[in-house]
Amino acid sequence: MTLLILAGVFLIFKWDNSDTMPGFAKIWKLRASVLQSQIRFGRDSQQTQLARWLLAEALFAQGSYGAAENQYRANLASQQRVHGANSLESFYALVEISGCLFLEGKRDEAVTLIRSALNDSHRQAGLEPSGLRLYALGVPQQVAALGRVEEATALAKFTFQQAQEVHKDNPIQLQAWEAQFQRAMQQIAASPMPESSVR
Repeated sequence: MTLLILAGVFLIFKWDNSDTMPGFAKIWKLRASVLQSQIRFGRDSQQTQLARWLLAEALFAQGSYGAAENQYRANLASQQRVHGANSLESFYALVEISGCLFLEGKRDEAVTLIRSALNDSHRQAGLEPSGLRLYALGVPQQVAALGRVEEATALAKFTFQQAQEVHKDNPIQLQAWEAQFQRAMQQIAASPMPESSVR
């Protein structure tokens, strides 16, 4: 652990600008930040949760979905200890974890989590249905923005299918999900292709 912290400090001095920092260095720096926050503020502090979330997002952006899932799960456990199982923070983590699982090819596990996130428990956290739809279908759009359009399309379709199942007896919700899904697909289709695909 000491070596990781020292490595993180070295990387901060070597590459103080995250834009020019190599991917591996950014991950090491973020891991060091998580450890430093845990030691200084505690494992469930807001500072540690934020540091871990930033690490998870960076891993997700690099396509390291398994490693990102582990960080999101650790954050979920921390958020549930602090805020309870039906908090807004828990909803966000469940959506991210299910996305990771789906992109890892673990569809059955992803189904269980995304359906849990999309049920009515979000109302206890004060999240309106429109916000839920926007965030749930925003994750595939993030994937598309990284140039992974095929993965984004598959994830958006998967999320929409699960929403259809959860809300199959609610025509108003189904209509709203359909509209949000179509908007998300338009955004995904308009995303830039990776440079390697453009010739």
